[in-house]
Amino acid sequence: MNASNSEFREVVSKRDEILASLFNSPKTKPELVSTIGKSRSTINRAIDSLTENHCVKRTEDGAYCVTQTGNLALRTHQEFKDRMGTLSNSDDIINAISPQFELGYEFLKGVKTLEAEDGVPELALSKSNEIISGSDEFRGLVGVWFSSYPEILLSEVKENDLELEIVTNAELIESLYQINEDPISELLLHENTTILAAECEIPESVWLTDGPSGKHSGITVHSRGGIIGVLINNRQSSVQWVEEIYSEYKGMATQELTVADFNTS
Repeated sequence: MNASNSEFREVVSKRDEILASLFNSPKTKPELVSTIGKSRSTINRAIDSLTENHCVKRTEDGAYCVTQTGNLALRTHQEFKDRMGTLSNSDDIINAISPQFELGYEFLKGVKTLEAEDGVPELALSKSNEIISGSDEFRGLVGVWFSSYPEILLSEVKENDLELEIVTNAELIESLYQINEDPISELLLHENTTILAAECEIPESVWLTDGPSGKHSGITVHSRGGIIGVLINNRQSSVQWVEEIYSEYKGMATQELTVADFNTS
């Protein structure tokens, strides 16, 4: 990368506070001193460097405003900081995601992170459970089943008329049925429920909801049978990315399960 590009990046990073203030409304140098709390000499240097890099310009009345270049540079820089912050704050969760599952870069923008706490790991599910409870529809890939999951889903199906569709591994759901027969049987018998079995491994538990509060997407991350955390995002691009992942694995499903599939003895 040439020196001018490097300098541009450094100026935007160093002077982003000035750009953000001017983005809201044009200001004179004295107004910037008052608003930001920096010295006049600092403001002078900032305006000079931003002007030289075509990020701000002077208006006819002596104020300074952000140019189109400055606007885009500020937005790009803020998105970069946000995503780096997300990576820093959720590295334990992200690093626990299966290597077979490539986390989409677009999913991280605006993501909400809920990390499991020692002693009460299932508290990390509180937000996703709240979202499910307020939704009309839930679709999900289930790579790990906790014994409490069938009861939670059954309650929503029966009490809130939730439309439920799940894609899971055939052997996994069969093993769970052996220890949790009643709620799974009720789920399979309910008209609102569709459980699809795939012969392939489901690397991560990703899910989608739709309801009065809009669409949400999420990833519930497990490791060694425990909950590591939950990533939730309601941005359209994130929902669309999870839709694509879900559709891919749904297409691999080979069977819609019924109670009869488990009563073979």
